[in-house]
Amino acid sequence: MFDYKGPRENTSYDGLKIEVQVRTRLQHAWATAVEAVGIFTKQALKSNQGDEDWLRFFALMGSAIAAIEKCNPIPNTPLDKQNLINEIKILSDSLHVGEMLMVYNTTIQAVGAAKDAKYFLLILDPDAAKITVRRYKAKESEKANRDYTKLESEIVENSATQVVLVSVENINALKRAYPNYFLDTNTFSDVVKQVLNGKFPDPIK
Repeated sequence: MFDYKGPRENTSYDGLKIEVQVRTRLQHAWATAVEAVGIFTKQALKSNQGDEDWLRFFALMGSAIAAIEKCNPIPNTPLDKQNLINEIKILSDSLHVGEMLMVYNTTIQAVGAAKDAKYFLLILDPDAAKITVRRYKAKESEKANRDYTKLESEIVENSATQVVLVSVENINALKRAYPNYFLDTNTFSDVVKQVLNGKFPDPIK
């Protein structure tokens, strides 16, 4: 923790504590992926809340990244490399991780660049690698919510398709938080592939 010291003409925040986060490139890629999945699944994954499979997947990938960086693994994850790979593969397949990250990455870049709408209804079909986007102005929020509810009710059980309603504020807030690597989930996707291929060191035991 650090003490804030502002310019001489404005000392109102002086003495307040500041937390500074320092991440490696891979740690940042992991955090970016957590943010992206959290936005689209409407879960507070970064606060360790939400779907148990997604939380477990990111914990396992955290241990794989720790092994690459020669750091201690995440508690309660396999210390055996092959067991770690096997569990990551099972969750990666069931969650459609590769397809989802690709779709999220493309979608957020497109939505973040839009200027003529406030709400976006996204139909994400990772199996078909297809994204359908419906745009709504600020005064059409009720219609956006009605359409969202209708489309969500039409999703076939066990389908990988997702229907998501996001706002410009959500996307721009994410962009402000990650200005240098704005939603580049490609880096994390590459690490997942590397791990599934076994191209990383054994976890520290």
